[in-house]
Amino acid sequence: MAHELVVLGAAFLLAAVLARLGARFGLPTIPLFMAAGIAMGPNTPGPVLFDHPEDLELLAAFGLIFLMFYLGVEFSFDDLVSGGRKLVYSAAIYLVLNFGVGLAFGFALFILVHLLMVVLAGPINEIRSMITGRFRLPSERAP
Repeated sequence: MAHELVVLGAAFLLAAVLARLGARFGLPTIPLFMAAGIAMGPNTPGPVLFDHPEDLELLAAFGLIFLMFYLGVEFSFDDLVSGGRKLVYSAAIYLVLNFGVGLAFGFALFILVHLLMVVLAGPINEIRSMITGRFRLPSERAP
């Protein structure tokens, strides 16, 4: 238990240092927090500090809640209302683009799979017929 607390403290310290450096250069803190998590995780080269990241699942949920709270604190109601029309247009464009790309990809995949089934059905059926014909019993073979 003590090891996990030390490692967690090191992760918070690294996140704080990266956030402070990012603020000095005018960078957003959220990607830097993610970089700190990646650096402390088991999938990066170097010493493995967290053997089982799933042990931090509850902490990650609280972190997400605090992150949403932090983002809510960053925006004032006046900023939100003044940029309302722009936000609505941005959201509409975002939804149309995402929905359109997803729909196009789905149709393309659907058509590709069905074309492959049509093109490959004949040769696969012929090969199946040759294999089953080769291993028939002599009494079943046609004269």
